[in-house]
Amino acid sequence: MHHDLVDVLIVEDESELARLHAELIQKHPRMRLTGTAASLAQARQILNARPPQLVLLDNYLPDGKGVTLMNDPIMAHANCSVIFITAASDMETCSQAIRNGAFDYILKPVSWKRLSQSLERFVQFYDQQREWKIVDQQNVDSLYQLQAKNYRADSGS
Repeated sequence: MHHDLVDVLIVEDESELARLHAELIQKHPRMRLTGTAASLAQARQILNARPPQLVLLDNYLPDGKGVTLMNDPIMAHANCSVIFITAASDMETCSQAIRNGAFDYILKPVSWKRLSQSLERFVQFYDQQREWKIVDQQNVDSLYQLQAKNYRADSGS
């Protein structure tokens, strides 16, 4: 079975972190980096021009909070998922991201192992969504398990 590449947009204003995220995406055999934005305005331009399937989204950006992008009509139109990668450890931001459908929420400093696992789970989630035309309860449970997989705490790296 042929598997399509997952297009990814990185929204991160720390250039070194954006570069590291890009490197991780470019090394993944099923992912393709379609853009990097350092602000909400840049993210909206890219989302409008070439909607990805996945956005790696920081919260603290020069022109506002990333979590507000999740409510933006442009995100609904793009029909993409979000992995939140942020230093925002307050429950309000975390709750808001989850309520708005974040696939995952990863706190900075980023554990590369944890992010890699999340990317891998997203690829599986993406494939299953495209493969199944009709779902039964077992299929639905499988999708939720991919999204809500438990992780043991690791020290980052």
